[in-house]
Amino acid sequence: MNKLQLDDYNRHLIASSLDKNYIVSASAGSGKTSMLVERLVALVESGAKVNEIVALTFTKKAAAEFYERFYKKLELRSKPGFDADKVDSEKHTYLTDIVRLNCLG
Repeated sequence: MNKLQLDDYNRHLIASSLDKNYIVSASAGSGKTSMLVERLVALVESGAKVNEIVALTFTKKAAAEFYERFYKKLELRSKPGFDADKVDSEKHTYLTDIVRLNCLG
């Protein structure tokens, strides 16, 4: 497996192996925030409660960027027709309201 294939494999594991915890350490611009957003959206879609999820970042700027991406992705996936088999619009509308209320500014 070459480095690119290994990276793709690890990204898939992080986003889909929801029963395991991961620590991701990588350089700036490597996609850590994107992976965290994908994983947390997958957790919400699997039934996790937003107010029981903890995600840590080291700066307010990173937290704000994460929050914006997370909220937008939840909003996108809650749109009618996105994937009716996987997404319940009312649930995601409710959850995005919780995210907005619980976001630390």
